[in-house]
Amino acid sequence: MRREHLAAFVVASLALWPALASAGVPDGPLQPYGVEVECDPVCEEEAHAASDALRAGESEVLQVENAELVSRLEALERKLSDGPGQPQAVSQGPRPAPGPRRPVVPLRPTLLGETDYRVYPAEEEGRTGFALARLRPGLILSPVDWFRGVATVEFAGKNPIILDAYARFSPLSWLDLSLGYAKPPLFASFINEPVYAIPFPGRAPVVGAFRVRRDLGVDAHFRPAALPVEGWARVGNGTGSALGNDNALPAGYAALDLVFGRAHSARPGAADATWGLRLGVAGLYENTEDREGIAGTTPLGFRYYRPVIVSGERKVGEAHLVGYAGPLRLTVEGAIAREARSRDTDGNPSTPRQSLPAITSYGLSTEIAWTLFGTRRQVGRAPLPDAASVWEGGALELAVRYDGMWLGRGADDVVEGGSQGGALALVWWPTHFLAASAAGYLTRYDQPALERPDGRWSWGVLGRVRFFWGY
Repeated sequence: MRREHLAAFVVASLALWPALASAGVPDGPLQPYGVEVECDPVCEEEAHAASDALRAGESEVLQVENAELVSRLEALERKLSDGPGQPQAVSQGPRPAPGPRRPVVPLRPTLLGETDYRVYPAEEEGRTGFALARLRPGLILSPVDWFRGVATVEFAGKNPIILDAYARFSPLSWLDLSLGYAKPPLFASFINEPVYAIPFPGRAPVVGAFRVRRDLGVDAHFRPAALPVEGWARVGNGTGSALGNDNALPAGYAALDLVFGRAHSARPGAADATWGLRLGVAGLYENTEDREGIAGTTPLGFRYYRPVIVSGERKVGEAHLVGYAGPLRLTVEGAIAREARSRDTDGNPSTPRQSLPAITSYGLSTEIAWTLFGTRRQVGRAPLPDAASVWEGGALELAVRYDGMWLGRGADDVVEGGSQGGALALVWWPTHFLAASAAGYLTRYDQPALERPDGRWSWGVLGRVRFFWGY
């Protein structure tokens, strides 16, 4: 019995006592007409006591005991409100339908900011001090599960550039179709790992030299959960520019991977696997106008090998292996590029160009990342702590890497170049949107750089703080 009903019942009984006394009162506790009283044992005992007092007393006694009954009523109300067995409220009929929900706009901002402190071995390679590595504001639009639109601008040099501008459709659970300015499918670490999630401050030199950073085109990405395969096919410009092509011919990309265990991200439950393996190849074929060939650059951005101009047929192939074993991840990536060359001897674009010997370049990178404490690495995700969990210090990761480059081989009129180097990095992921890292590099040039004719060795130290949000 709700306390409002009990209060109304007792007050009405006190007010109508003279009429009830003259008409006679039935045995048992008084009840309002048409209301079924539901009480727990304490409530029922108090109601019986109140009825007996009404039935046995005289009007004078009732007036004297009125204050006592009111006091007992207040105590009973407290018991009903504080007791463990509160009765349920009587239904008041069907509830009105809820009003229309406010539409949720599935548009979220993204931001990546990286600030460095760089130490160079010589002023010819760079000036020691603070530097803004990159600032990337962007937007992601996903109004439905099968569509995703991405737009990102990067501030990293003298002028801002368009970094991403594409739309991705998923007509089937195992198929993604993309249109716009996006990453081509070269190098597993480049395609699957965003830059804010890698253990080193920057990508391996072989990836930076042989990849096409972004390309304008259309692609299809196959990732069936029931099969251990993943593949890409893309047609684009091949120029790396968001503004257009440098000739009338497209570039073609293709990639095929075998994926098992933790590396098979399309399979449900793959993230919980201890072991994983990704093994695959990818390639690019294009026909270019005059442009620079494969260049040699240190991890801190110093160009030690200046390439010659290439034109015509250009072929790039790469192979990769990514293995997972508990807190360890091994990444091995190798690439080869064969670039044709020609020369305009008369200044007339309608006459044939003179062919020159093609050049071949190679690159290799081997990296081991070890999560010392924290969550294990997943495909495309750093060992970030859960945003909802209690902070336990974040995650700490140690990484080592070997880099080898062999550039400009196969032509007598081209000076060969290259380098051998190693790197060590320690990165701390304190929370799900922040990272701090320190890395050291050591590089030996095959040929001295033009800016440092007396030096074959180079080293560098780089400290970086990353902020990333919305990805």
